[in-house]
Amino acid sequence: MSDPRFDKLAKLLVEYSCGLKKGESVFIDVSDIPDRMTIALIRAARKARAIPLVETRQSRVMRELVKGTSDAHAKMTRDVELYR
Repeated sequence: MSDPRFDKLAKLLVEYSCGLKKGESVFIDVSDIPDRMTIALIRAARKARAIPLVETRQSRVMRELVKGTSDAHAKMTRDVELYR
């Protein structure tokens, strides 16, 4: 179920702040926000006929991952991020 506040904010961000147009791509990088807001952003981008790409991060998950990291894991993570 969508939240009208999220829908309104997403529309404002997509249409006014970003001014997305048909065929444009938008990278939506979110961290620790409700899934419903991320979904509202995706829907607003699609309504503008833009192409959304989404990256979501959760700080609690990232903190746990980094807490027990090794040099090999850090190198692999670095390589993946550089590849992007």
